[in-house]
This record gives sequence, structure tokens and C-alpha cells, in this order.
Amino acid sequence: MSLEYWFMLPISTIIATIAMASGVEGATFFTPMFILALGLPPEIAIGTGLITEVFGFSSGLFAYARKRTIDYKLGIALLFVTIPLSLLGTFLAGYVPAIILKTILGMGLITIALTFLKTPNQIEIKRLDKDIHEEYGGEKAQTSLVVFTVPGVIIGGQLGALVSSRISQHFLEKGLAILFIIVAVLMLSEVIL
Repeated sequence: MSLEYWFMLPISTIIATIAMASGVEGATFFTPMFILALGLPPEIAIGTGLITEVFGFSSGLFAYARKRTIDYKLGIALLFVTIPLSLLGTFLAGYVPAIILKTILGMGLITIALTFLKTPNQIEIKRLDKDIHEEYGGEKAQTSLVVFTVPGVIIGGQLGALVSSRISQHFLEKGLAILFIIVAVLMLSEVIL
């Protein structure tokens, strides 16, 4: 086993903690990082990001299940859509030119960032908070690369569930929006330049 990606253990722990605390897919963070920082081709970065995310998601799922804060009906409904689309995206990534994948990723990150910056409807927030209170009682690759990212995301999945109740959602959304804009600009500048 190569120790080439040893530094990914602490980085993936931090990323998984942020992803799990915010509810944003880990692959949204990992894929651009694998492309921009590690220089992986987009089709490898996407697949490796999804493999890594599965472990972080599973860890976070376990942590949130222990806290009893999962809406299982919504989760199952989302899985019926996201799993087939993830598989389709991974398959198509091998056939779509890298420049198009980077452009799609950059535009997607800008879209996500803009939705975080949008001020939410206060009436809808109060309704959701009331529903949560009623339902939960008020609780709120590459082989050597994956060897280091998987343990990191398992740890981060557990930490994310703890951190999520201690960080303001408003702060988290604004911070993620800024982060996604920066990553999107870097991704799109690599395509343009």
C-alpha cells in the first residue's frame, strides 16, 4: 500500500464532518478537490468521490439514527431517485469529455451556492420547525486514495452528527455558499483557461 495520499485522512474527516453537519453530499466536496488538488481525471474523481461518499453517508446515517432524527419516508423516496441517477452519472462520466464534466460540475456548484444564499421563507421555516418539534420531540478511485478517505469519512460522519446541532444553520449555509462559489470559480477557470 502506498502512503502517497496519507494527508487525505484528516482532510476527509473535516470534509465528511462538514458534509454530514450540513446535509450536502460528500461527493460535492470530494470530486472538485480530487480534480483540482490531486489532478485526477474527472471520470476517476467522480467515481472515487461517490465511493468515498458511500462510507461517510453510512457512518452519518448510523449517527443520526442513534439520535432518532431521520425522516425515513423522505429518505427512501430520495434514494429511489438519487441511486439510479448516481449510477447513470458514474456510467456517463466515462463517455463525456472532461471539459464538459468540469463545466457541469462548476455550474452545479454555483447553483447550489446560490440556493444557500437565498433567504428562506420565514413562514416555511416556522412550519418545518413545528413539524420537526412534533415528530422528534424538539431534537434537531483510487485504491490508495480510498484507503485514507474511507476511515476519514467514517469518523467525519460521526462528528458531523454531533456538530450539526451546535452550529447555526444560517452560518453553515452562508459558509458553504462561499466555499462552493470559490470551488466553482476554480473549476470553471480551469475549463476556460
